[in-house]
Amino acid sequence: MGNLIENPPEWLGPREVAEVLGVTKATATNLILRGDIKARRFGRLIKIDPADLQEYLDSSTGHVAEPVTSRLEPKRTTKTQLKKKLKGMRKEKNAKG
Repeated sequence: MGNLIENPPEWLGPREVAEVLGVTKATATNLILRGDIKARRFGRLIKIDPADLQEYLDSSTGHVAEPVTSRLEPKRTTKTQLKKKLKGMRKEKNAKG
């Protein structure tokens, strides 16, 4: 794992991010879709610049621990919420480009 940080490839996928963070691919994908880790889309592929992953690791919020939730807050991110987030990312991309 440390080798990926020392000698990173040009772009990382969610699987490589999961290896670095020591979490599952699903957790890494959720961090990406929530916007915690900056990512870029290349067609259907989601890719992460190693510098963005390092920024996440260096940030004060760069941890994977889930916050304590109250009974009023949803415990899981639903598929619908992820789709809305992805739709927002697409709109931002189209507005910029």
